[in-house]
Amino acid sequence: DRSRGLGDVYKRQTMNSAKNGCGCETIQIDCKACGCTYNDKCKCTAASINVDGNDARKCDETKCSTFQCEY
Repeated sequence: DRSRGLGDVYKRQTMNSAKNGCGCETIQIDCKACGCTYNDKCKCTAASINVDGNDARKCDETKCSTFQCEY
C-alpha cells in the first residue's frame, strides 16, 4: 500500500492562505507517497488531507486517506 507510513511520509509545516496574495488555500507538507495524484515533486497539492490510524503507535500504522492513485 503506497499510502502507508505517513508519520514519515508527511511532515506538517505551515498553512498557506490568502496572506500570500494568491487568494488560494493549500497545505504545505512534504510528500513521499509514490503514485499519488496530489504528489507534485515531493509536495502535497491537496487542499487538505486526512490521516487514518487513530490507534497507531508507530508511523507505519498510519495512512493517508486522501491518497488518490494516479495510475
